[in-house]
Amino acid sequence: MGHAAMALIETCTKEGNKVFPSFLDQQNLHHYVPQGVLYQLKHPECDVSIEQALGNKVACSTSTTYFGRYLILLMGLKKWVGDVPDYNDPVIYKQLGQTYGEQLEILSVTLKDKIQADSDWYVDCDYKLDIIDYWQNPAHVVAWLTNLRFNPVHRQVEEFCKLVSASNQVYYDSVAKCQQIVNDIALKKVREINLSFYETAMCHSMLLTHYNVSHIDLKLLHAPPTSTSYLIEILP
Repeated sequence: MGHAAMALIETCTKEGNKVFPSFLDQQNLHHYVPQGVLYQLKHPECDVSIEQALGNKVACSTSTTYFGRYLILLMGLKKWVGDVPDYNDPVIYKQLGQTYGEQLEILSVTLKDKIQADSDWYVDCDYKLDIIDYWQNPAHVVAWLTNLRFNPVHRQVEEFCKLVSASNQVYYDSVAKCQQIVNDIALKKVREINLSFYETAMCHSMLLTHYNVSHIDLKLLHAPPTSTSYLIEILP
């Protein structure tokens, strides 16, 4: 279900009526300890098909958009590993290449495959809460709670969404920055950019998806790009 979704149910519904948890910067409520009284807790693993065969309904926090999935993945790496892969420092996603460009391509393809694999995102669950709604549409968060047959406290939900987005804004901004760079590249707009290795890999994987090409269709980057022109030049 996800810690934020569990905290949402327990603090923003008349049935839960719990006190708001502390919202720690860049932590996304991963420290929250759920009560689990209003639902059966299955986290972080849940076999949706088995639960549905037993007659249970499954609710979870996920995303149906690539933007949201990049966001969840970035937040998850910060939670479970404490950092994201860097050049010559693969952390959890292995970059087995030798050069900068080889390591970047391996991470890029890994990210793309992860983002596009619906099997990893619980898209078959019964009630899906899109993480983007915390930022863009609190009304959808209210509707999700209502569909679960809870009675949401609207003022609480709105405040909860503001606190979730504010404490995780750095991650949202990172993905948004990469998305904007890809949009600019599509328009052949040349400007300076400042990206971490992981953000460069995100941009690279977004380009693979945008142009529907394989990494072998793109030229190899030999150094960190400091301008969109570097990424424009590697396109087929």
